[in-house]
Amino acid sequence: MDGSDEQLEGTVRVTFVDTIASHVLIPCLAALARRNPEIAVDLEVEVRHLSLAMREADIAMRLRRFEGHDLVARRVGALAHDLYASPAYLDRHGPLDFTSGCMDHRLITNMDAAEAPQVGRWLAEAAPRAMVTLRTDSPAAQVNAALRGSGITCLP
Repeated sequence: MDGSDEQLEGTVRVTFVDTIASHVLIPCLAALARRNPEIAVDLEVEVRHLSLAMREADIAMRLRRFEGHDLVARRVGALAHDLYASPAYLDRHGPLDFTSGCMDHRLITNMDAAEAPQVGRWLAEAAPRAMVTLRTDSPAAQVNAALRGSGITCLP
């Protein structure tokens, strides 16, 4: 989407993490569809990484650096993370106290920190006395658990 008037055709297979795809990629794809109505996009939002080398996807967007030698990789942006909890959870457990290691708090974490390992390391260091109550590979499940008062989660 560089502003050129070039028309494209066909189907493009894209893979990206679900939560970010829904909020970041979908608006971009909507603009692409308006400019190029003959393009179809198959968007895979599985946690499993689809392989570019095996032609499972044409474009793969990841939160970490690609390892393949035969791939063209380009950084398209940075993603900030923050802590989220429901008001009901904070009413029950109080505000986060990082000086105490977040004692008496519950954490909802990512099962596989490979996607954003620095986030997992930061949370472990910032809240070493908090108890992990849920590990999941689904960002949507993390959001829903936090909304329902199960604990604090760190998400984009």
